[in-house]
Amino acid sequence: MAYNDFMAHPSEASTAMCHVATPEASNSFEEVALSVLRSSGCRITKPRIQVIRTLAGSHRAQSAYSIHEQIVAKGEKVDVVSVYRILSALQELGLVHRVGIIDGFIPCRIDGEHDGRVQHLVCKQCGCVTELTLPESSVDAAVGLSDEQGFKAEDIRLEMLGTCAHCQATSG
Repeated sequence: MAYNDFMAHPSEASTAMCHVATPEASNSFEEVALSVLRSSGCRITKPRIQVIRTLAGSHRAQSAYSIHEQIVAKGEKVDVVSVYRILSALQELGLVHRVGIIDGFIPCRIDGEHDGRVQHLVCKQCGCVTELTLPESSVDAAVGLSDEQGFKAEDIRLEMLGTCAHCQATSG
């Protein structure tokens, strides 16, 4: 499924907040995450569901503390250490990505294997994060350059900071 399948329809761009996932996108990520957890032999616990739901509702990268605060604000209980552990497990399963430029986590919304080769566009105005896949030739070129320097690349992450189309359209 493509990232755009999770965004508001372009004609809704002026009224929708681009960093808020649609209910369909939230439900889809939750279903996929729970399915992957089950097939991996992981237990489906209330804290895991809480973290997954919190992540699913946003296109912003969120810190463990932010996720914890949102869960507690709903009157539910989970400790921060558990949130960190859950995020780590979800990351190992390829369900979430850490966005280093803003030190937060986003749900992976692109189908297929791309572990170790993740690219994100981060809007400096609204904080939304777009996950994308670069052409293999671009990734190979970057690996080739690192090889020339005697560096063995194991995990390739490209993060670009800029302004998303929604923010460009609403500020112009």
